[in-house]
Amino acid sequence: MEQARLGDRADPLTMSFTGFAIAKVLNDLDAGIALIDRALALTPNLAAALAHSGYVRVWLGEPDKAIDHLQRAIRLSPLDPSMFLMQAAMAMAHFVAGRDDEAFAWAEKASQRNPFLLAAALIAAASAANLGRVDDVAKYVTRVHQLNATLTISTMPARMNLRRPQDRARMLDGLRKAGLPD
Repeated sequence: MEQARLGDRADPLTMSFTGFAIAKVLNDLDAGIALIDRALALTPNLAAALAHSGYVRVWLGEPDKAIDHLQRAIRLSPLDPSMFLMQAAMAMAHFVAGRDDEAFAWAEKASQRNPFLLAAALIAAASAANLGRVDDVAKYVTRVHQLNATLTISTMPARMNLRRPQDRARMLDGLRKAGLPD
């Protein structure tokens, strides 16, 4: 069997990154996940593809499948330099699933690894607000403002890839509770 080269159409890593880009940049979640799923069919234990699948599955409103794929990615690549991104995706998956305690814990892990990751700070602020953790809300809202001083509730929808209206509403509601300005 001939090994796939990076430029080949059948290269699972290329397919995974391309699928993620299609989902994130073009907001075509269906086309993106189809390509990522094809990569996983070729190489089921490709950590990058599992991580990409986790992100896109959260956006599609499939948090439990996202968590499964992210857990597998973390186990397969425990020293991954982009671990903070997998942790942030895990935080979002738990947030979408309505598990604010787990969402906050994963968002904190991601923020500790990369304090400049806005997504982790937003999830931490929203989940802390839902939990009534006033001190944590203040800490993460301050971080959000440091990372993006112009971010408001009205500008958030353009930044979110969440497909389901209830997931978008839950995030915006949590951020409103946290004190993000309208």
